Amino acid sequence: MKSKRANYPKWVEEFRGEGREIKKVGSCYYLYTFKTVYDPMTKKPKKISTGYLGKITEDSGLIPAKHRQKATLMKPLELGRPLEAGAVEMLELLGSDILENLQLFYRDELAEAIFIIGKIRLIEPTALKRVDFLYSNSYDTVLHPRIRLGKNELTALLREIGRNRLAQVNFMKLYTVGSEFLLFDGTRIVSYSENLNLAQIGYNHCSIQDPQMNLLYCFSLCPTFGPAYFKVNAGDKPDVSVLKNALDEFGMINFIMIADKGFGSDENFRYLQDNGISYIVPLKRNDSMIDYQSLKKGISHMEGMFQYHNRTIYYCTMKKYKAVKQRGRVKAGAEHKITVLQDLVITFTDLGLKNQEIKDYNERIERGCKGYTFVDFQEKEVRMGTLTLRTDMDLKAQKLYETYKERESIEDANKVYKDVLEDDKSYMQDSDAYNGWLFLNHISMMLYYRVFNCIKAAGLTSRYSVKDIMTYLKRFTYQKINGEEIREIPTKVSIDKLRNIFPEEMKRIVPEKSNKKN
Repeated sequence: MKSKRANYPKWVEEFRGEGREIKKVGSCYYLYTFKTVYDPMTKKPKKISTGYLGKITEDSGLIPAKHRQKATLMKPLELGRPLEAGAVEMLELLGSDILENLQLFYRDELAEAIFIIGKIRLIEPTALKRVDFLYSNSYDTVLHPRIRLGKNELTALLREIGRNRLAQVNFMKLYTVGSEFLLFDGTRIVSYSENLNLAQIGYNHCSIQDPQMNLLYCFSLCPTFGPAYFKVNAGDKPDVSVLKNALDEFGMINFIMIADKGFGSDENFRYLQDNGISYIVPLKRNDSMIDYQSLKKGISHMEGMFQYHNRTIYYCTMKKYKAVKQRGRVKAGAEHKITVLQDLVITFTDLGLKNQEIKDYNERIERGCKGYTFVDFQEKEVRMGTLTLRTDMDLKAQKLYETYKERESIEDANKVYKDVLEDDKSYMQDSDAYNGWLFLNHISMMLYYRVFNCIKAAGLTSRYSVKDIMTYLKRFTYQKINGEEIREIPTKVSIDKLRNIFPEEMKRIVPEKSNKKN
């Protein structure tokens, strides 16, 4: 569905021209440049922002952006050691709009620090205590010099970011313009910190009751895939109860709730339906809505199949109907009842996963594990390798499956930062600091998906991960000795492969007259 262009006042519209777009944040108007590129995955053109021009006001017209040139105005550092440059430069180029938009809502030095930390935590996921060291050994000291990232500075930085929720929300709103779908994902983050009042005893689908926080994430599915919004709530609140607060704060429509298997209760479904919230929810394998009798007939009786990540997925569609009695006298030849479609339920079977589950179960039987018997295996075998999804939307089986699977990539990205939470606990002295920490991770996730989307557009996700790309690029170094700039490119790195993924960016990172390391 194509979004309609907003009608802004005449004094705003006069600045719109070829290659320019206007974004409204609150009551303010901002002017950006953009370009249209061809997306080989969707086979359609897509629009991407390329720069920030300034703020539009009725009295002053266009107030140009403050294009800071601190790195070129200050005396360049004389460095005798090589600095990691490739990954830093790549993220600087891919995320230039992120820095510019941060500068709309934060003071200059704070905006730079947020962006730098976001880059560093993607290049090398690490505890905050190592950020200052990594910064001092990176090309960021040339691009953004004199940024202080010691422990005291970081603690103050986290609190300043966390206290200003309005700035976070206004920044995030810039990245939902034109989005067709917004995807919510609830995840639980366990924390034993006594200083976080958000960490409350809560229940999750793994039956683990620990002090935890409920992190609700929103991802834009179109025109580009990536994180758009987050909100953290106390861990004793279920996912469904915090949705309304998030919607009110962000003012969004047209989204899908993608939940985990612990979500599928009648009460939760009623809440979503009553509030007009679309959903995709996986059902537990023992759910009564699943008709396993049809699956016992075998693969040959399945409704269809498709390929997903080089695996064959079979599916069987089950529709749940609600019978409605016809009022009044029934005419001759008419049916006594009509049926109304309520929800769509589809069971998917992955034979590769099924064979692995059968193997694992049989190994447990052979080891004599309690609760594992051949009789139980005969009963459960038909369920193995299956995934059943329930939705209120009219989606084809493959589209439904692929949309749900996007959740896994979201969880993978979240896991990186959940793993370093324990190392960062000394900085989490209160909820403000924790909210600031989450915003830094949000910037890292935005950059993560900038790289991921480039890999995906090149059709190379089966060969390269974001981590692979960062590893390759980290080997590009920069030195300045006696006023001479030296860039070293290891011969092991395949420049041509990187150019296939980042054609424009690599022209900037690898100048023609670069010194190659032998």
